[in-house]
Amino acid sequence: TQFSEWTREYLGEMGSGRASQKALRALESLDTHLLSGRGLLVEDLTPSIIERWGKNPKLLTDSDGVDSVKEELYGHSRFPIQTDELRKSIGELPEISTRRRQFVVERETQRAAVKEYLAQQEKLEKDGLGASSKQRVWMKWVQTMSEKIDALRRGDWKPKGAGATWARTLRDDITLESELLAVITCSTVLNVLLAPSWRRKDDMLKASGKTEVKQVPYTTCVVAVGDAVSLENSWRTLGRGSSKQASPKALAALRYMAQKSSNEQQRDTSVPLGGALVDFLLEAAVVQVQPAALKESERLSYELDMEKRLGPDWRTDERIVGLQAVPVAALRHGLVREGKKTRGYIQLPDYVQPTLDVGKEDLATFISAKHQPMLLPSQPWMPSAVGKPEGGYLLANYPFIRTTNTALTYMRLYSPNFVASVMDACGKLPWHVNRPVLKVMEEVKRRDMAIAGIPPKEDPEIPPLPELVPGEESGYTEEELKTMRIRHRNAKQRVRELQSERPTFELKLKVARDFLHQPRLYFPHNVDFRGRAYPIPPHLNHMGDDVCRGLLKFSEKKPLGEDGFYWLKVNLANLLGKNKIPFDDRVAIVDEAKETIMKIAENPLDPEVVDFWADADDGPWQALSNCLEIAEVWKCDDPTKYLSDVPVHLDGSCNGLQHYAALGRDEEGARAVNVLPSERPQDVYTIVLKVVQGKVEKQAAKATGIMPTAEDIPEEEEEEDE
Repeated sequence: TQFSEWTREYLGEMGSGRASQKALRALESLDTHLLSGRGLLVEDLTPSIIERWGKNPKLLTDSDGVDSVKEELYGHSRFPIQTDELRKSIGELPEISTRRRQFVVERETQRAAVKEYLAQQEKLEKDGLGASSKQRVWMKWVQTMSEKIDALRRGDWKPKGAGATWARTLRDDITLESELLAVITCSTVLNVLLAPSWRRKDDMLKASGKTEVKQVPYTTCVVAVGDAVSLENSWRTLGRGSSKQASPKALAALRYMAQKSSNEQQRDTSVPLGGALVDFLLEAAVVQVQPAALKESERLSYELDMEKRLGPDWRTDERIVGLQAVPVAALRHGLVREGKKTRGYIQLPDYVQPTLDVGKEDLATFISAKHQPMLLPSQPWMPSAVGKPEGGYLLANYPFIRTTNTALTYMRLYSPNFVASVMDACGKLPWHVNRPVLKVMEEVKRRDMAIAGIPPKEDPEIPPLPELVPGEESGYTEEELKTMRIRHRNAKQRVRELQSERPTFELKLKVARDFLHQPRLYFPHNVDFRGRAYPIPPHLNHMGDDVCRGLLKFSEKKPLGEDGFYWLKVNLANLLGKNKIPFDDRVAIVDEAKETIMKIAENPLDPEVVDFWADADDGPWQALSNCLEIAEVWKCDDPTKYLSDVPVHLDGSCNGLQHYAALGRDEEGARAVNVLPSERPQDVYTIVLKVVQGKVEKQAAKATGIMPTAEDIPEEEEEEDE
């Protein structure tokens, strides 16, 4: 109650300077509690909530009370995204408030990824469905490590000697959950072991198929774990503070910590902490091995490990006698002589690799947070920075280049600054959720209409196959049996597809709902090894499928001007599949459908008009978005002044061939890919098809002796024969 009074005193006297130091400290403590533990910003508290808090001090400390406050302020969003009503009542907040919200989004995203993996643990232990064997194994390590960390923090176990210092750090200074510490340690060490930096892709593919001992220096693992934990923990120390008191310098320090993580002076704490957690992992990492199934090359490693753990008489030890599967250490800490020095290595024994090994296309992804759109422009990329390249998000360390070869992300000879500036520009373009389309999409899902690519709630019925008894007549012809098998197989395939489509669609809807009230969204971009740009958020982005594109619009509206309405109509015609005719003809098709489009704007799910947009060949949800926009333009007095926010997507015709044609000054090729103008849009695939057809007919004529007619043979083929 006293805490509540002090805090309300500060909030009431915030601008006068009369608030006491106790009140200031109370507010800072409240802010830390709500921000780091609850994802709620103290600057969003309304006078009515503060008044209710004065009557009920548990309102902002009890879980149920905080959840009710969050729902009142943020609706059903997982993140502190103000509702429209709250934004209007509070007014414009300083930019530091948006940064604080972004911290919460990134922190909650990582926390959600951890919860997602931990929630699968019980199911993985039962049947292992839905995850690889390596996840099943290391999840048990997470549980063992977290139990030991909890015991340390409760005081049930107190290390002595050299371990006392890091024990105090882990107990008092690191506020991360024990499960999160264990997950960071496991994923970091296993990724270092299983996904090293290869110089060439061929080396990576060769290494992924070998069963030789994989090992990395002990210090490499310690530093990697220490840096990862320190960066994660810095969220709670540098990312807090109220919007009134927070210093931009303090927030900038967080970026500085990540940028300078390779500096030895920054590792006075992180290195001992990383060493402690790696030692915890070495104790917790245990796998079950069947000695009888070991290969000759694996048996020696197994016997050495058992002798080290159980002594020279391990074969007769009662703890393992009679067991088919024996628990052995999954990771070994050994010493290797390198010239005059002895170096410590963490090794992955060869008999453990069948449990943890990765394939050519699956290199140690493990825990990976599914990043969300940003609430503020993405941070400038520094792909050539000393240490790890960084940019995009505030906390998440994401590579500038998408590649399994991490060595490619450290560029010191080639300067990618121009490419990085282009990615920065893409990351500064604001978007927002298309509310009318989201509303229709949710209604289609609620009614289970299964249109426009929205998956149905129920699986289709799989037709049974007849029971065939060898030697007896089935009563079906061979053709009928073949048809039954095809229908049965297709139905099962569709069921499998729906099992993937439903959660994918739900994730897109979930992100759209979370950011529904955010007026400006940003998508950080990076590039792959070819230089192609992609948004980092995977579930909802403007380069995704039709559902994603239909759910997003530009945040800043622009007047259509003289040609804007024309191109809106062209875009709708393209989405309806009319992209092989002249532009004017496409516009005419849209104008002829004006009555239908106006009805769609009134009721998109009207049975008379729903098929017009729902059956669009190249994007039904984008078609609906365009129909709604075009209807609004038709209603206004001057289309040139109409403010529009609907994207018009334009795509090149075979971009690679366009470049080749331009470089080679090939007029014929340039015309085929629309580099040069034509009366009608050209389709290079159709042109190539006609050439191939001519060649096939010529070959057929030689075989049959029947010559094709002149029009059947393209002119370029006749010239080639001459």
